Amino acid sequence: MSFDPTIGAFEIGVMVSIFLFGLVTVQVFTYYKKFSSDPWLMKAFVGAVWLLELAHTASTAQSIYFVTVVKYGQKEFINRFPVSIIVAVALALSGIIGPAIQ
Repeated sequence: MSFDPTIGAFEIGVMVSIFLFGLVTVQVFTYYKKFSSDPWLMKAFVGAVWLLELAHTASTAQSIYFVTVVKYGQKEFINRFPVSIIVAVALALSGIIGPAIQ
């Protein structure tokens, strides 16, 4: 059984997501440094979006850890990926973050 199409794709996606979160963190830091005179409501919104992104990144990283470390070697687990509370949180956060930044 090959895990490349399942675990490999998931792991690459999580790695890309973590890299992009690093870029968002740099952008938030730059925003606070350059635009210190912006209204507090805008600053609070930027901070809230960053915290949501942090929670999303943490939940996806925990998901890949669960699949590749906790359930390591359990082939039957790979065939039917369970929707855990962490995956549900990641999906919910995606649903909140996307519309918020549009």
